[in-house]
Amino acid sequence: SPYLLFYNRQHFAQAGLPEPDASWTWLEDVPDALLKLHQVGDDGTVLRYGLVLENRLWSLFLSAGGEVLDETSTRSTLVNPNVADLLEEVHRWRRENLIPNHANHRPTFASGRGSMHAYMGTFAFPYYVEHAANIDWSFSLPPRGPAGIAIDENVNGWGISLYSQHPDEAWIVLKALANVTGDITMAALGHFSPVIGKTDSATIAYLEGEIGLTQREIETALEAINYVRPRFRHAKADEITPIVESTLSQIVWGGRPAIPMLTNASERIDAILRSNP
Repeated sequence: SPYLLFYNRQHFAQAGLPEPDASWTWLEDVPDALLKLHQVGDDGTVLRYGLVLENRLWSLFLSAGGEVLDETSTRSTLVNPNVADLLEEVHRWRRENLIPNHANHRPTFASGRGSMHAYMGTFAFPYYVEHAANIDWSFSLPPRGPAGIAIDENVNGWGISLYSQHPDEAWIVLKALANVTGDITMAALGHFSPVIGKTDSATIAYLEGEIGLTQREIETALEAINYVRPRFRHAKADEITPIVESTLSQIVWGGRPAIPMLTNASERIDAILRSNP
C-alpha cells in the first residue's frame, strides 16, 4: 500500500495552482503551495491548511538521502545535512502553523480543512469514497527530496524462521496465509495485491468501479510501488528503530536542532552496534 500525496483539486483550481505531479519537491513547490492554499479567519483561526502531514517521517528522511547504517551495517550514518535541512524546514511549517500537528488526518482532508494530505497510503481510498464525496480529490506521487522520491515500506508480511526444521512445509503454509490475509486487507482497506505485487483484472475493476479512479490514477498508484524501499536491515533493528523514530519526531514536531539530535542518535546507535549480540 504505497504512500501518495492526496490533494483537493477544487482548492488548487481556486488558488490558480497547477496540480501536483512527480516533479514536485518538498523544498520548493510544497512551501509555495502551502502559503497560497492556507486560509485564516478574521480572528486568526486557521480555516484551512495547505498540507496536513501524518507522523510518517521515514519517507521524508529517505527522500533526503537519509541512511541509518553504512554499507557494512557497522556504523550509523544518520548525520546528513540534507536530512537536517528538510526536517527543519518541515518544523518551520509547524512552528508558523502552516501545518497542524500530526494526527490521523483523513477526517481533516475529507472535511476540506486540508488541501494536501501526505504521506497517506492507497488504503485511504475506501475512506475517501465514503467520507469525501463532496470533494474532487486525486493524488500524485509524493514530492521529491534532495535524493528524489523515496517511500517508506508499508507492508504486512509473513516470514519463515532461518532455523525452521520444515522450510518446505512452512512455505506452503506461508503462501496460504499471505493469500488469505492479503485478500482480507484488499477487500477491507483497498490495498493493492496480496502476493508478489500482482494487480489482476479484478483489482483494476475494483479501483475503477468501486473507488472511481481513472486509468491515469491507477497507473500513478502502481508506479509508486517502484519507489518503496526498506528502512534498514539489522539484527538489532528493534533497538535502533525507536532511536531513529524518536529523533526524527523531536526534530520535526518538537523543534529540536537537527544536527545535534542526529549526532546524538548516531552515537547511541554506534554503541548498540559495538555491544555484544
